Amino acid sequence: MGNYDGKYCALSASPKVCLEAPNCTDDIDCSLLLLVCDQTMGSPSQDRCINGIACPNGNECPNTQTCLDGTCVGQNCINTPSLCGMGESCNMQTGRCQMGGGTTSCTDDVDCPQGQYCNTGSNICLPGCRDNSDCPMGAICDASHQCVQPPGGLCGPCQSDSDCPAGTVCFDSLILGQLCRERCLPGSSCMLNPQAMCTFFYCSC
Repeated sequence: MGNYDGKYCALSASPKVCLEAPNCTDDIDCSLLLLVCDQTMGSPSQDRCINGIACPNGNECPNTQTCLDGTCVGQNCINTPSLCGMGESCNMQTGRCQMGGGTTSCTDDVDCPQGQYCNTGSNICLPGCRDNSDCPMGAICDASHQCVQPPGGLCGPCQSDSDCPAGTVCFDSLILGQLCRERCLPGSSCMLNPQAMCTFFYCSC
């Protein structure tokens, strides 16, 4: 438990060993080793990676660090997905955010750009809806994170007219299958969905 200048304790090794500490300029330089950068002026380990302080309550770390397994470590986009901004992705080899390309890592939907959700199995952002508010009027966000029309709803699947809401009929579009659609006259507006277009006497979905 003594002080070893320029060295750090490899906590994951068994038995634990002291190793030569790499140089650093920021906590992210040490983050993949689960360490932090000592930037204290005059410290024997200044500008070297060192073990972080203990964080038994999870809130003791400075804002450039995160608490992992009871110890403060440098933040990177792997352990802190929110570091990457819009249009950036996480380089899983370096832990640094980069512009474009690849995928954004995440732990929750809020870590993902608009129009994407967090796949918690792989912890990456994928295109798709998060909930019904991401879908067009009347549509719902299904378990596959795709916007679909519910049965019995406007533009939803149907077997007969009785499956459809008032003002619509069950129409077989051949391409899309049988859907509940509103009748209309060419050039007129669609009443149930004003954004829809009247094509061949039926409002579009």
